[in-house]
Amino acid sequence: MNIDIDEILSPKIKKHCLPLYLEGHYDCASHKAMVLVELALKDKAGITGDDSKKLYGITLIKELFSENKGGKQKKTIPLKLRVPLGDEQQENAKRMFSGVFAYYRNYCAHDGRKITREICLRIMIIASELLDLIDASSLSYEDIGGIDGILKFGNFENRLVLYNLLKFLENTWVLDSDINSFYEDLYENGFTDSQFRLLTEIDLVRYVINDNNYDFDTGDFIGIGNFELTDSGKKVLRNIEIIEKLNPN
Repeated sequence: MNIDIDEILSPKIKKHCLPLYLEGHYDCASHKAMVLVELALKDKAGITGDDSKKLYGITLIKELFSENKGGKQKKTIPLKLRVPLGDEQQENAKRMFSGVFAYYRNYCAHDGRKITREICLRIMIIASELLDLIDASSLSYEDIGGIDGILKFGNFENRLVLYNLLKFLENTWVLDSDINSFYEDLYENGFTDSQFRLLTEIDLVRYVINDNNYDFDTGDFIGIGNFELTDSGKKVLRNIEIIEKLNPN
């Protein structure tokens, strides 16, 4: 049975680690995979500055996942994982994080000489799983080169077109039964399918189901949802506003 590796690895791991793996740099690919998980953890928990330098490896895991005992105030926000197998597996998933970091992350960072092709592949798959658990497997806009990367990959004419699409999507309400109307509005405002898809793929915009209304005429429930900008999407908006103020032309 042949398995397509693209179906297993997360987008982040494919972009940053798979090229190293294919070139035979198994120790570098493995180390990079674990670093990506660590950086994603810090980003999710809002760890920056001096705290970011102090917290790494298994120390980071203990800070994020251990119970607050002894009355000491924790500096970071405890993480709640996204567990596809059921929320009752939350604690087991946290223990898996601890085990992986203790076994793989430290070895990758301090040695790595015994990492073979097979071990590297396993590490990349495990790292993909961990990124999924913290809902950070998607490519970020930083991964594709920031705002300039979005303009390039989405074929945006300029920053203002990107800005206007984000503002258009922000809090746009959609009836599930009439999705065509949304696309008609999208086209009428000068945007394309590929531009819209890119913003969802790099997690700048998410679709949220808010309510199911009962239609007394048809006897059906009508799904109503809206698009929301993620924190990254709001950040892109703010950055464009700052850039435009500094460079109005």
